[in-house]
Amino acid sequence: MVTLNGSPIHVDEFNRIPIKYQKQRHGFIGDVAPASDSYAVQTDIARVNGVRASFRYVLKLASASTLDVVKDVKGVVPRIMALAPKGTKIYLAFDQSEFVKESLIDVFQEIFIASVLVGIMTIVFLGHGVAPLL
Repeated sequence: MVTLNGSPIHVDEFNRIPIKYQKQRHGFIGDVAPASDSYAVQTDIARVNGVRASFRYVLKLASASTLDVVKDVKGVVPRIMALAPKGTKIYLAFDQSEFVKESLIDVFQEIFIASVLVGIMTIVFLGHGVAPLL
C-alpha cells in the first residue's frame, strides 16, 4: 500500500498536512485549525413565518424503515408537547413518509399490471387459458 501525505489514516495526521510554503516555512492544517474526531451538538435556529423558531432534523439509519421512524416521531410529539412550555408549537415541516407510501402504492400497481399482461400474453401464445394450468 502506498500512502501519501494527503491521505492520512488517523484523524490527528490531518494536522500535519502542508497547505502553504512561505518564507522558508511550511504552513500546516493544524496551524489554521486543529483537526479532531469530535462533533458539536447541532442547534439550528430558523425563522418560521418571520418568527424565531428552532428546527430539528430527524435522520434515520439506512436499515430503519422510513414509515416506522415517522410513526414513532409522531407518537412522541404529544409527550413532548405535554412537557413543553405553554404556547410551544411542534409540527412536522417535512414528512418523507408520504412520498414513500405513494411510491409503494405505485410499485404494487405496476406489479399487478405486469402480472395481468404476462397472463394475457401466455393465453395468447398458447392458444387458450387451460394449457398453462396443466
